[in-house]
Amino acid sequence: MRVKYAKLLENILSGHEDSQIFVETRTYLRAGVSNYGGTTLFHIQQSTNNLVIIQYEVKNNPVVPSYQLEWTFPDDMDQDEMMAVMAIDMKKKMEQML
Repeated sequence: MRVKYAKLLENILSGHEDSQIFVETRTYLRAGVSNYGGTTLFHIQQSTNNLVIIQYEVKNNPVVPSYQLEWTFPDDMDQDEMMAVMAIDMKKKMEQML
């Protein structure tokens, strides 16, 4: 999973200096950051029909209420494009909450 989703992971892990991979199996990966400012995680799950499901989870943040977002992408989609779509949706969600 770490190799297959290397570009996506690079984007996720570069978002915060404390970011790390928490769990990795053959079909699942959980990465993000958890510290005094809360927890922000990406759950990357391979699915059937050559799809990947990505869940974004924010919790225990002193400024932002807890929330989740979810995307389903073709497994072979460009990972930079996946991240761009997710970034737009995350920005929209933040704007709604503020």
